[in-house]
Amino acid sequence: MAALRPVDFRRILAQTYPWVKSPFIVGAPMRVMAGPGLAVAMSSAGGLGFIGPQAKAGDVFLDLETAAALIPPASTLRRANPALLPVGIGFQTWNGDLQVATSAVQEHRPCAAWLFAPRRGQRELNEWTARLRQASPDTQVWIQVGTLREAVEAARSPTPPDVLVVQGAEAGGHG
Repeated sequence: MAALRPVDFRRILAQTYPWVKSPFIVGAPMRVMAGPGLAVAMSSAGGLGFIGPQAKAGDVFLDLETAAALIPPASTLRRANPALLPVGIGFQTWNGDLQVATSAVQEHRPCAAWLFAPRRGQRELNEWTARLRQASPDTQVWIQVGTLREAVEAARSPTPPDVLVVQGAEAGGHG
């Protein structure tokens, strides 16, 4: 059996999200509760803030536009990677609109997109992942799973996520 090589996750995080500080803190995309102001505050404080899904799929455009407006042009967040918005966006795929999501990600280029709750399992996540990467190749795809089976399927999929978020049933029913 080959020995596993250590992975320097701090270096990878610093390259991917240059503004982050240790310890790496993520503001999850809680539906309706995590808006642009909270996401920008999280990222400004050295973490990574996510905007949660709203009641209407089309609200994602306004949320990303608002987040962009909250970040001053001379901010260190802007200089980190001017091509990407230094906040993430969350999508519940079971009731999301893939066309709206890809258009919003292509237009606003958030640094990450967090996918959760597919209706059709990994097949649906593969479709969303491929389309989002096509829309914005530098946007990292995060997939939230609640079981070991889901984690293995995501990791082995033809379109694996950049980040796997593992959340158990004890975390508020999402697992």
